[in-house]
Amino acid sequence: MRALGVPGERIPEDPGERTALHRSLLTERRILILLDNVTSLDQAQLLLTGNGRSCVVVIGREQQEHMAAVHGMVHIALGLMPAGEASALVRRIAAKGRSAADLRAVDALCALCEGLPLALRIAATRLAVKPHWSVRRLVDLLAEEPRRLDELTAGGLEVRSAFDASYRAMPANLARMFRRLSLLDVPDFSARVGGALLEVSTGEAERLIEQLVDLNLLTVVGVDAAGAVRYRFHSLLKLYAGERVLAEEETGERRAARERAWRGWLSVADETHRQEYGGDFAGARGNIPRGSAGPAPDGSVLQARRAGSDTERSAVGAVVRQLSGLGADELAWELEMSTAVLFESRTVYDDWQAVTESSLMAMRRAGSLGGESAMTFELLSVEMRRLRCDRVKDLLGATFRICDSIGESYGQALTQPAVAALNRIGRELVAAMGRAERARAVFQKVGDSYRRLVEQVQGKGTVRGEAYALLGMGETCIAVGLAENASPWLLQSLATAEQTGDLALFAGNNLLLGRCCRMLDRALGAGHYLTVARRAFQQIGMAWGEKEVAKELALLTPGAARAASA
Repeated sequence: MRALGVPGERIPEDPGERTALHRSLLTERRILILLDNVTSLDQAQLLLTGNGRSCVVVIGREQQEHMAAVHGMVHIALGLMPAGEASALVRRIAAKGRSAADLRAVDALCALCEGLPLALRIAATRLAVKPHWSVRRLVDLLAEEPRRLDELTAGGLEVRSAFDASYRAMPANLARMFRRLSLLDVPDFSARVGGALLEVSTGEAERLIEQLVDLNLLTVVGVDAAGAVRYRFHSLLKLYAGERVLAEEETGERRAARERAWRGWLSVADETHRQEYGGDFAGARGNIPRGSAGPAPDGSVLQARRAGSDTERSAVGAVVRQLSGLGADELAWELEMSTAVLFESRTVYDDWQAVTESSLMAMRRAGSLGGESAMTFELLSVEMRRLRCDRVKDLLGATFRICDSIGESYGQALTQPAVAALNRIGRELVAAMGRAERARAVFQKVGDSYRRLVEQVQGKGTVRGEAYALLGMGETCIAVGLAENASPWLLQSLATAEQTGDLALFAGNNLLLGRCCRMLDRALGAGHYLTVARRAFQQIGMAWGEKEVAKELALLTPGAARAASA
């Protein structure tokens, strides 16, 4: 009001009267009012003009949604600078006297600042005042994470101080959530992980995390296929949060928070694995206690998780690497085993192999024979999918030796399907030579392998495991041309699938029964089973199964195929 010509003695003491006078002065004027660093509605309330001729720009780190709702303000989110604009800013400030080759390093510098305007301005200023420095030198300094925030300071500007301003104003529980989220080396995360870190419900965790989003301390990545919002840190903010958690929390507190998150993740992975594969029989299991994962996911949620497994797969790989680096070897291999479904269902064998080999090396460094056995078996599974038979034989031998040394008979039993599959592959050459008697001998050998597996899983009370072994018996019969012998095994397995509601097992049995009928020239039966299999594969989103059904239908007579497709 003094700037508008009001003498000091005429400015009222009462805030209400002062507001009224201020607005009356603006009635006939067109004024632009800039309110910087606003943190609450109350700070700006008294300075709003009350007329439509003037404009108020409110700037703050927080998202002023309440102001937009109450006053009809337009909310403009100023996000990170795009790569092109960031590069242009740095070049404009720091380009003087620099060679073209040096300026090519600007993109790397901008990537380390990740589009944060303050960090970019500081980096450019440092280069401007040190013309004898190359851009590459500053890139090398910032590349060292422990000192990155130390290096981002120039001329009174400091990235860490800007973060401090927001952090110090947080309530205690919000600050705890912010710093603990930095404990997990994952590209992004959901609210469920935050709940485990703080031992609060997922709903309460989401409320806190959304407050961090409002403070521009976390970024929303998107919504995954299961409907969960996913969040991530800006890299510099994560470094700052990591500093705070190291400074403010004891080692035991940090370890306990991380382990709660990991165990919760493991519980969800276990449930997804059981629903997909029909029980625990397909993988080894250690002694890690599971965390609270909430209610068991229903079929629609599990299907959505599979559909969005690219996100989860990336996170799983990061977690396994972090666990291995921290020496939490048993957690690492159990999580990798349980989440194999994310890799197998999308046939991303390169990623699956990379994560498994990383975990296997960690198990060897840690001297964990149980973990080494589990990861060798997992690597064997990858190579089986790729039909790399020589590699599978080597891994089979290694798995048997390790399991024998630690007395793990169940682990040995799990390798029997791989032995059987190798024998089936070898059978193809024998059959091509017309030696039916050899084919029967191969079947007997393979059948013995599966019978031993049935005995093992029966001893552990795993009904679904037994059903999968029976499925393998039926598949082996079909592979050696004994379709008539396959039906009893498959029908037993199918009964378990129907009893337990295991759609993957149900679809697989119907596919193989359809193949049996087709081989026995029972077209109507083949059409029925294949139609049921196709619907089941569609329901659970297994594209490879749908393709196998299509191949079988193509081998039927035209009339039977049309009936099955109707």
